[in-house]
Amino acid sequence: MAGEFQARYLATLSLLAQSGGTWRCWQLARTLTERTLLAVYEALERPMLFAIGNRYKIQIQVQNSVDVTLSDIMAQAEALFIKCFGQVTLDQLAPEQE
Repeated sequence: MAGEFQARYLATLSLLAQSGGTWRCWQLARTLTERTLLAVYEALERPMLFAIGNRYKIQIQVQNSVDVTLSDIMAQAEALFIKCFGQVTLDQLAPEQE
């Protein structure tokens, strides 16, 4: 069962904990204030943040220069995203209750 496997994987990362009972319920292992968006991103094995970039190796000097520049810019952007992910706790993402 894929969902069960994913839940067990998240449990090994201390994101989920199995609660008692017959139905194998899962709950958050810690409060939302104790977990950051970075922890979730890392639990998902750091998926790609951007779907742009060079897909083909073209032997054109200008294209190669553009590819190097884009790669550098995206690396800087990724570093900024990751820094910000570490500053956002999950409670900040929860909808406000009225």
